[in-house]
Amino acid sequence: MDYICMDWRELMKQKWILTGAAFSLAAVLSGCSNIPVLNQLQNSQAQTQTDSMGETKEQTVPAQTTPTQTDAPVIENSTGEIDEARAKEIALAHAGVPETEADITKLKLDYEDGRQVYEIEWYANGAKYDYEIEVATGEVIKSGYEAKNSPDTGSGVTTDEETAKQTALARVSGATEKDIYEWKLDYDDNRPEYEGKIIYGDMEYEFTIDANTGEILEWDMDSVYD
Repeated sequence: MDYICMDWRELMKQKWILTGAAFSLAAVLSGCSNIPVLNQLQNSQAQTQTDSMGETKEQTVPAQTTPTQTDAPVIENSTGEIDEARAKEIALAHAGVPETEADITKLKLDYEDGRQVYEIEWYANGAKYDYEIEVATGEVIKSGYEAKNSPDTGSGVTTDEETAKQTALARVSGATEKDIYEWKLDYDDNRPEYEGKIIYGDMEYEFTIDANTGEILEWDMDSVYD
């Protein structure tokens, strides 16, 4: 009888041990089965945080704008070819000499370093002025000033400019005043003289006329090709 009781107790003890082991194993298996679910939940939370950060970053990045380009202003060139009257006006204004005080002794069209220019010479206030004005732009490209006694242009000049020109043109058959390329009143030992140049056909004529007597003092003729 005692033996039977011991076997029953032993059997019950083993039963409880086995039951506890079964419960432990079930708990372990249950925990393992939930790992993928837990990982999935963690990944989902991480993705949600990442998306949230990405949205925040996109909201805080300022939009880039392309600067508006403006066309450079067009500067119009208002200058153009000028005539003798305008060239004289520019030269006198540059020198600060009123036209009423200037005795113009030279005004001609010439070339300087490949540019067409007006050469202008005059006396005023005891000084001699020499200027070159560019025809294309009206720019003063040369100016000179020399203090000296101005010649008395009213003394000894008994032959006017028009008469002297006709005297020179009479020596060149067919030539007119438009063929006179140089003309000026100058002084040699206080004697007034007209100096000029005529280009007609293939010939060039340079001359000096006494402004007192109207006599031709010098006359040179040469080919324009020499």
